Amino acid sequence: MRDSIGANRLAGAALAIAIAAFVAPAASVAAAASGAPATAIPPGEPAFANLERRAIGRLAASDPVAASMAGLHEYDGLLPDYAPAAVRRDARALGALWREVRAMRPSDLSRERRLDRELLAGLLEARLRVLEVERAHVHSPAMYATVVQTAVEVLLVHPYGPRERQVRLMIARLHAVPRLLGQAKANLARPPALGCAIADRQLQEFPSLLQASLPRWAGGAPKALRDSLQAAIVAASDGISGYREKLDDLGEQGGNDYALGEANYTWRLRHVFGLDLDGPRLAELGERWFGEIRAGMASLEARRRELNVTDPPPVRAPQGFTREQLLASYRAEVDSMREFVRRRRLVTIPADIGPMVLVPTPASMRATTPGQAMQPPLPLDTTTVSTYYLGSALPDTLTPANRDNLYNGMLNRRLRGGALHEGYPGHHLQLSIAKRRGSLTRRFCQDNTLVEGWALYCEELMGRHGVYGSDSLRWLPRVLGGMRFRAARVLIDAKLHCGRMTYEEAVVLMKGVSRDTSTVASEVSRYVIDPTQPMSYLLGKSMILALKDEVRRREGRAFSERKFHDRLLSYGSIPVAWIARDWIGRVPAPDRIRDLTPMGATAK
Repeated sequence: MRDSIGANRLAGAALAIAIAAFVAPAASVAAAASGAPATAIPPGEPAFANLERRAIGRLAASDPVAASMAGLHEYDGLLPDYAPAAVRRDARALGALWREVRAMRPSDLSRERRLDRELLAGLLEARLRVLEVERAHVHSPAMYATVVQTAVEVLLVHPYGPRERQVRLMIARLHAVPRLLGQAKANLARPPALGCAIADRQLQEFPSLLQASLPRWAGGAPKALRDSLQAAIVAASDGISGYREKLDDLGEQGGNDYALGEANYTWRLRHVFGLDLDGPRLAELGERWFGEIRAGMASLEARRRELNVTDPPPVRAPQGFTREQLLASYRAEVDSMREFVRRRRLVTIPADIGPMVLVPTPASMRATTPGQAMQPPLPLDTTTVSTYYLGSALPDTLTPANRDNLYNGMLNRRLRGGALHEGYPGHHLQLSIAKRRGSLTRRFCQDNTLVEGWALYCEELMGRHGVYGSDSLRWLPRVLGGMRFRAARVLIDAKLHCGRMTYEEAVVLMKGVSRDTSTVASEVSRYVIDPTQPMSYLLGKSMILALKDEVRRREGRAFSERKFHDRLLSYGSIPVAWIARDWIGRVPAPDRIRDLTPMGATAK
């Protein structure tokens, strides 16, 4: 096996060449797109473009799995290096680059590149803080488990290049697993017992998943390569078994402090998301939003009873109902959402946006992705297609136990919410537009307050414009139920990591708002190991609404909802706060979670 440091250096050199194709001075890109004569390039642009390439390359070398997820495939065969000397070296390099970025004079850059400068400094500082202050590699057993899982899954879900190349890279990653988990065993110092238990559960079935899925996935590769893959699976599985044994020992000695901590949580809110909020204030917002939605749902349910509004009674599936009909209906639903967005002029859909393909969830993914999931095109590679995995909505066979439920779901268009959230105007459209941005920094940046906030915002947006028909008493319960679930995430996320709620209390709360209570423990475990991600959905929606309110107030009767959406999405997948600061000069406080756009209107 190659030395990991040497491998990262070689990959870094290759990456510097590869990413150069993504970078061009912003003024030249804009001129080329418009056909206008090129304007003078601000004096700092060439130096910033060079610095940008080096900084993104360093971030990719620091976290090769994140690099793969961004579409930088030069890192597809590598895992991070968390040896103490490697961490110190990484931190020094990141710190030096951060200082270089901060030293660039904003006046020497175009407006777009000034924003890129702020974003790039934020990406470098956030990674540096993870290594030096939060020190997840010392405190979080689940971080290592997540890296191993994600490293394999990204290669399964986003195959790039010939299959033989994919298999060779998978072999390289699997052989790196024992080294990474050996570092984990050496690094972890009295981690929380809950973190050890979560990591153990994450990895419990993973060796079986590797054995069951990877040989089938590599079926077309030469036999010698398949034999090498089998040896790599064994090596990775042995490394996982040794780590799980260590987790048992660490768990017995572990502490109870699994929270990120109020200071670290607040730092993320202010420096990663750009908000003038601290953890306790966000928890208060979550509590208030949760109460407002609960009251709204109770009032709505009373109104439904008063008017005797009920859901359609179920019917029996006809004898000739087939799986192919079901899949065709789902594809038609996605097409109808795209047409609805176009007809209502809610967002401009570029002509070259790639398709979203609907497929059954492959057997190799089902253990880790049992439900519906959408994998967008990666932001920095050449792919343009999103894949919508249908999970239990499209089982391998129709049986007496599932056919009636699936048929009624088709009749009542239950996939409509998923099609608009995952497809149009949600994730597929937003991420496809973001992929078109010329800036390397903006493509590399994937902020959840924009990505998840936009998709949640779209659920109510589409309902208010009539996608569910005229009867709001039928669609509002679904939308409000989803918002209540996300409000619970906000308050749990903030309270858990500021030390104001226990894991057990969080589980009880989520059981009261979840449709499937069997998954609640796993859901809350994810909140424990991924702080600030759960709060991003509803907080992001609220921030979009606050920006929309301010833009509407300033523009008055000239306000166009379509133009607002187009400009919002033109920024790429960057924090909503950074968009607001660039657009209106300040960050309006998140407050409302309901849209006041008149129902049924067509956007201007």
